[in-house]
Amino acid sequence: MRTTFENSQLHLDECDVCVVGSGASGGIAALKLAEAGLKVVLLEAGKQLDVTRQYKQHMWPYELDDRGLDIRGTGVNFMADGLWRIPGEPFTVATGSQFCWFRSRLVGGRTNHWGRGVARFLPEDFERDDKVASDDGWPFGYSDLIPYYERVESYMGITGPTCYHTACEYQGLTLEPKCYERVVAQGCEELGIPVIPTATAVLMRPHRGRPPCHFCAQCPRGCKTSAGFSIGQTAIPDGLATGNLRVLTNAMVDQLHADGNLVSAVSYIDKATRVRRQIKCHAVFLAASACESARILLNSATAEHARGLGNSSGLVGRNLRDNVGVRVHAHIPALEGMEPHNCDGIGRPHVMVPWWRPTDVDFTKGYEFLVAGGLQMPSMGIFDALSDEVQGFGLDLKRVCRRRYGSEVFFIFTGEMISNADSFCELDPQVRDEWGTPVLRFHFRWGENEITMSRHMLQTAHAIIGRIGGRVLSCYSGDQNSMTLPGQNFRESGVARMGTDPKRSVLNRFCQSHDIPNLYVVDAACFVTSPEKPPTLTIMAVSWMASEHYVMSQGLSVNDDLTDVDFSCGTTASPSEILVYDS
Repeated sequence: MRTTFENSQLHLDECDVCVVGSGASGGIAALKLAEAGLKVVLLEAGKQLDVTRQYKQHMWPYELDDRGLDIRGTGVNFMADGLWRIPGEPFTVATGSQFCWFRSRLVGGRTNHWGRGVARFLPEDFERDDKVASDDGWPFGYSDLIPYYERVESYMGITGPTCYHTACEYQGLTLEPKCYERVVAQGCEELGIPVIPTATAVLMRPHRGRPPCHFCAQCPRGCKTSAGFSIGQTAIPDGLATGNLRVLTNAMVDQLHADGNLVSAVSYIDKATRVRRQIKCHAVFLAASACESARILLNSATAEHARGLGNSSGLVGRNLRDNVGVRVHAHIPALEGMEPHNCDGIGRPHVMVPWWRPTDVDFTKGYEFLVAGGLQMPSMGIFDALSDEVQGFGLDLKRVCRRRYGSEVFFIFTGEMISNADSFCELDPQVRDEWGTPVLRFHFRWGENEITMSRHMLQTAHAIIGRIGGRVLSCYSGDQNSMTLPGQNFRESGVARMGTDPKRSVLNRFCQSHDIPNLYVVDAACFVTSPEKPPTLTIMAVSWMASEHYVMSQGLSVNDDLTDVDFSCGTTASPSEILVYDS
């Protein structure tokens, strides 16, 4: 399938809209803009998606480099192309801080790696919290985003209720709890902790040409059948099928160019040839992921925009947040020696504990958690904890491993972080990447609220584990509070926040720059707060809303009725068979 500009009056280095980044926000923006008839060029810093080669689904550990243990820390052994450390593209961390930054270098972005958890932010998440001094509230309310939530959910295909812990009726499909989940849920219920079905972007019935899940439980490795949603297998092919979208891969964007108060072009390095190129455009949708978008804005400074493009407020890079994370590893003797049984399911827990904060605690906001475990596919490292307890080898050790197999569970806690003045990213004044662009330097500090919350997470885990007769084997030891390292929850946000006051925000309610009217920032950089819920559904809903706003500002119409749109074109052929242009 070839898509060109042959019938366009624009040249190949020109377009109506340039979208930077092909992940959750960029993929949705490119699709909606192209559907409206605009000529769109999408720039992706990574490779073309080839699911047959890059997805690791259905591969045994012995087929992977280093048995999938990721000894070299590249991240490529277990999943599709995505890296904590990218050769030639470093980042730095200020003295006294810690930060990890995962970047995807692949068409579809982080939707090639995500757990596919989807949940709507709820009314209270959009409202100002007077207990939090830094919380200005979002410039729109939950009701404003409902139509876009519904459109994204309809497009993706969802299993389970996305508006959990509210009084909503749900008539759709849910997943039955697995054996270990029933045991943990019993302990939760005895302690008065609610347990509900998870919401996930994995199909239980055919949807828009995509087949249902076959329960291999390997979602993070990439879903070759597209039963689990990813942008590279859906929105990008659908956008290409309009004839209005052109995708350039290996295009490393480093700078936006402004003509007065309007952006006029995007500069990028062709990583294959190391040649700098430029796309002229009438508008830019920045969707490179929150921190990368901030880097591009800061690196686009000029004499007229001395602090960076769109940064008259000085807030680009500020208000950096990640979710609070705690991980607890436990052994549940009641699950030992289980007879082999059908433990089919998706690669994500089937139940979860939604927003949780008892009234007698001394922290604001709240957290949620899931519990992973069960009879998963054996892999390297699965008996690490056991090898610390049991000595021996041969048959005796194998017998212990077989008895313990499936009896260990992992509590995965996620909580909301409050912005603080000590957490931000900026351009490093000395270090540059291999393309000559200044890299980001991260400053980060957990606040007392987050530390107190993490302690309560640990207390909750210990209480549940004790209730079901288990014992804690270990807690994640990223720092003294057993919290994951900043950035390890993959939920960076807030570094170009929305708001009504140009002096206190970077963007308006439609993700449009206060300073540069034809510049939109549609990834999680725009977030005002970072609730404990998975952010991807909200990222896509906000991007959809911003895209429609721009389309209507150009006097074009939008198609709000998804039933009239044929999305099957993106799944009638393998995404690897669809031509994506290398720059």
